Amino acid sequence: MPLRPALACALLLAWTAAPAQAAPAGPPTTNGVYVAKGACPFEGCSFATYWRATARVAVYAGPGSKTVLGWIAPGEEVQALAGQYHLTPRRGVVRAGIGRFRKGEVIWLLEPQGEGVFTVWRRGHRLDWIMPDADYHVAWDRVPPSVPPDVWWVKVRRAQGPDGWLRDPTQSFECLDQLSGDQGCRRAPAP
Repeated sequence: MPLRPALACALLLAWTAAPAQAAPAGPPTTNGVYVAKGACPFEGCSFATYWRATARVAVYAGPGSKTVLGWIAPGEEVQALAGQYHLTPRRGVVRAGIGRFRKGEVIWLLEPQGEGVFTVWRRGHRLDWIMPDADYHVAWDRVPPSVPPDVWWVKVRRAQGPDGWLRDPTQSFECLDQLSGDQGCRRAPAP
């Protein structure tokens, strides 16, 4: 039995108006920035030791703040309490099945952990991933020049002066990991 023109049009409109399948959602962000709480982004990184300043360093009121609460002098030791890694997630499409990822699957690159290990976001979950030759296995979206650089913020406690947050302390402190520095680096903070 042939379809009436009105019924055919209604069916066509219903078919074309059907919602397209949503693209996989990325990780939760605020203004495009993902915050990895508790991050210590390199091998051996540790909050269980004292860190020693090698240069004069500003102490900020909080992550992203421009308010300087005070200054840490070279040689001063601080106790690192917590870290936050602020980044813009990078979207990628898996080119060929690799490990637990299927060809065509969308993943999001998050914070580094050191030694080629990264956190990735896939289907609503964070996963640790030892990244192989990523440019071969994953087609990453280009990063526009307007994307702000990744920033590691670390909350510290001081013996003298205000506690606060450090911005990217890797260039101005030693003893940040369990492997470097002198024996003084490996003494644990008092309970």
